[in-house]
Amino acid sequence: MKWIKLQNEFGIINQMNLFASCINRLTADVRISMLIECYEALGKKLEKLHLLTVIPEQNSSRQVNCPNCGCIYSISIRGKKTLACYVYAIIEKYGKPIFNTEFRRRKSLIGHIIKTRNKVFHVNAKQRKVLKGGQCGFYAVKLDWLFRYIIWILMGYNQDKLDDLVSKEVVKFESEFSQLIY
Repeated sequence: MKWIKLQNEFGIINQMNLFASCINRLTADVRISMLIECYEALGKKLEKLHLLTVIPEQNSSRQVNCPNCGCIYSISIRGKKTLACYVYAIIEKYGKPIFNTEFRRRKSLIGHIIKTRNKVFHVNAKQRKVLKGGQCGFYAVKLDWLFRYIIWILMGYNQDKLDDLVSKEVVKFESEFSQLIY
């Protein structure tokens, strides 16, 4: 019953995750792009349930010339909650067992994943600092595991036991594909 309730609550997010993870012949860069896209919506749901705190980007400002008097003044720009903000908050709270190897450089990894997504969804072949094909597949698996891990926690599984089980599987996976770790 818990799963049915969660499935109804997460609806399209869960369907997109399943689609991205299970469709044959989907290239790894498209797969990871679809998976990472789910995390903004998931983050918003978790934030609404008060299970996640998402810190927006820093405020910034820009200098503008007044068209009337020619004086230069500053306009404040409020920081937004971006996809990167949501992914960072989710990995910060739930990602330690799955992204333990990359945890110290998680911000850089998130940036590379998002730039890979931008390359695919914005059709920008010149996008730099993206993941390579094998790395896309490797991190698509990890993002899928993270989604499932969060669902298991929301269903009430003991997090300590789950952390132990997941960590063992991640270590096996990473040792088998160590050349793909970012």
